[in-house]
Amino acid sequence: MAFVDLLEVLTAARVRLHICSMSQRLLYQRASVFLHLVDSPALYAVKKKVLLLLKRVLLEKAGDDLCIGEVQPSAQVDGQMTPDLWALADSVLRSASTGWVQRISVSGKASLFGGTSASAPGSCEGPDFVMLRAVSLVLLKSLEYKVQQVSKQGSLCPVDIQSYLCPLMVFLSQHLPQSRQLCHSCAWVSLVFGDQDDDMIEAAMTLMLLYLYQKRVNATSDEDACSTGYNPHCLFIYLLKSVAFDHSVLLDFLISTETCFLEYFVKYLKFLRENWEGFRRSCLYTQGSDTLEQKSGSSGQESTMGSKLPANHANPQFNRSPASGATKSMFCPLVDYGSSDESEAEEPSVSDGPLGRPQDEGPELNCAAAGGRSLCLPERAAEKAGDDHLTPDSMCEKTVMCLQELRKVVVRLQKRNLFPYKPTSLLRLLMQIETKSGFGDGSQC
Repeated sequence: MAFVDLLEVLTAARVRLHICSMSQRLLYQRASVFLHLVDSPALYAVKKKVLLLLKRVLLEKAGDDLCIGEVQPSAQVDGQMTPDLWALADSVLRSASTGWVQRISVSGKASLFGGTSASAPGSCEGPDFVMLRAVSLVLLKSLEYKVQQVSKQGSLCPVDIQSYLCPLMVFLSQHLPQSRQLCHSCAWVSLVFGDQDDDMIEAAMTLMLLYLYQKRVNATSDEDACSTGYNPHCLFIYLLKSVAFDHSVLLDFLISTETCFLEYFVKYLKFLRENWEGFRRSCLYTQGSDTLEQKSGSSGQESTMGSKLPANHANPQFNRSPASGATKSMFCPLVDYGSSDESEAEEPSVSDGPLGRPQDEGPELNCAAAGGRSLCLPERAAEKAGDDHLTPDSMCEKTVMCLQELRKVVVRLQKRNLFPYKPTSLLRLLMQIETKSGFGDGSQC
């Protein structure tokens, strides 16, 4: 355990100080040894610690919990970092191709703050989601680095994304409890990462990049992407469902510096703008799976996707009971953004402009300037959670209306100089989505 801590300190020093010695390259160059340790008979705590370190290294967040304040890096450039990350990713993918993911043991007990024992029997359902998230992100980030390597080197051998994601889906289905099985494969991100928003957005971002790569090299269909859980439209819809289509939660994500949500959101909106029909089809896919959940709940039987949805729309490995189908927001808004209205006139049309944070503006919202309204409003999410019976068209409508409400509140905050960066391009994208949907002239989605 102490040796793993030492490796993290060395890696963190390398990332932050831009200094590189042979000892600091050890984890990257000998990754196969650590990957073997993860699926060995070693103590579970050791295997978990190693896997979490691999995850942080691939996310380039090693030592985040150890550093206090900003560190001034040296002027030296670490020219070995990119090749080392590629080498680490190659080791992960080689291991994955030999069944490494399936050999990883996952505790049936939930991982809780301060221990792994719940205060009362049945009060916290397993399994150890920390391990599930770590395995998922280690594989996803390795695929992302491999795609970068292949694209940069102009390799003629494309990466088969689905050949790696299929075993991951099987692995997750083996460890998810029966009450949390999925009726649609793309719901796995919201389920596995639901209480860890930084990892959830990172996973969604990576999956979208993998989807765009796969579509570019072999024109994969949305149905095939759904079958292995990486259709960007479905992932975004399930993200909105997990927060009960509450635009204030998206606003919290936008102003937070703890996630890459702004980058992900802008990339997805651009993709949505160019692929509107794919979004509408995804609304049908996700609503079709929800309908199966409701039918399964009324009959008291489990539903299997492979036998009821169109071919390739979902992974037959995943089932889901109605207990997990309720649309309840797990997030609580930091600020009552609705109170920023103050009966202002409707905002003007959005003008063009670059998306970027001005140099003299900070990364956080000034809550004191907003009147000190640091309020937690679970009742708002609870009210929205009741509307759970959606038709395919209403799923599309609720998504667009959520984005519309987000745009309106961003405009109001921008007018009062309360938004932490210049959102002009973001607002323009949101307006283009509204126009594309047809809501601007009152027509249906």
